[in-house]
Amino acid sequence: MEIINNALVAMKFSPIKRIIVGGQVAGNFVEISFQDTGREISEEDQETLFDLFDRLPDNREGLEKHRGFGLWWGKNPFLSSIGR
Repeated sequence: MEIINNALVAMKFSPIKRIIVGGQVAGNFVEISFQDTGREISEEDQETLFDLFDRLPDNREGLEKHRGFGLWWGKNPFLSSIGR
């Protein structure tokens, strides 16, 4: 859910709003991919996007303040399963 929420925020100023979700089996895992029409994220920023407290700089008015916690939380399998 955190990835979809971030995509919705990223598309706030985009004239076209679209999220594409895909998936495939990879051995004993399922890989899920997301693509949206928000602003492009540089390769350098993609490398750290799921790090704890990492946030992309964005000074555009009207965007919510994020803490850089949600994507990290979603990536960590142990923490993501707590409460299920």
